[in-house]
Amino acid sequence: YLLVGPFGRLAVTKTFAATSQNFNHDEIAAEVAILAKLKHDHIVGYISHCFQANFIFIVMEHASGGSLQHLSLAQEKLSRAVVAKYVLDAVKGLVYLHGEGITHCDIKPANILVSSDGTCKLADFGSSVNNLAAKSTSDEPSLRGTAVYMAPEACLGSEELASDIWSIGITTLELLIGAQPWGPRNPDIRGQLKFVSEVGNNEDMTPKIPSSIDADAVAFLKLCLNRDPVRRATAAQLLMSEFLQSI
Repeated sequence: YLLVGPFGRLAVTKTFAATSQNFNHDEIAAEVAILAKLKHDHIVGYISHCFQANFIFIVMEHASGGSLQHLSLAQEKLSRAVVAKYVLDAVKGLVYLHGEGITHCDIKPANILVSSDGTCKLADFGSSVNNLAAKSTSDEPSLRGTAVYMAPEACLGSEELASDIWSIGITTLELLIGAQPWGPRNPDIRGQLKFVSEVGNNEDMTPKIPSSIDADAVAFLKLCLNRDPVRRATAAQLLMSEFLQSI
């Protein structure tokens, strides 16, 4: 929902119904705790949260340009320069996020928002993990994120900072080619679980990079899309890539 503040400031709310079957108070509390500590130009700003009747509202800054998913669909295919600019902003947000010990766990075009001046900001921290927070020894591995953007280790329930780098790679490739790199996928839960299992267990499963993509962009994608998380670049290293330095 779009809100107008007392001095005309625009904001949006993320709304959770306590009566919903998918309602999880602990997950929402964890998201609020993460949002409240994040302050960065490339992270969507947290304003407040409140409880009313059977609803929880998280109030955040309004990004008037919508998401990169919305923009890429509206434009069919974004130019290389625009993609590099948007990805640069997203990676800057990741450098900050990872410096705070937080794995986003759901990087994708729908979760990268654009403000009116073209600045991109990471959003939606509902799947995020604070790696510095105390964890129970009884915690079971869980799948976090959206299947087609998940890294191999995340598909096996072991997300880490490097998992976000894989997701940045898939996102960048999607924006460059104007289509989902993995192609059409069965959208039902069985199809998604099958795909996740394939990405997690099949060592030959990596997205194809078209030969039409510029060499510096290909080099950037290869830094992201290594199946071994240890061999992927960090977010800070991605900033130094020729693809992002060209902006």
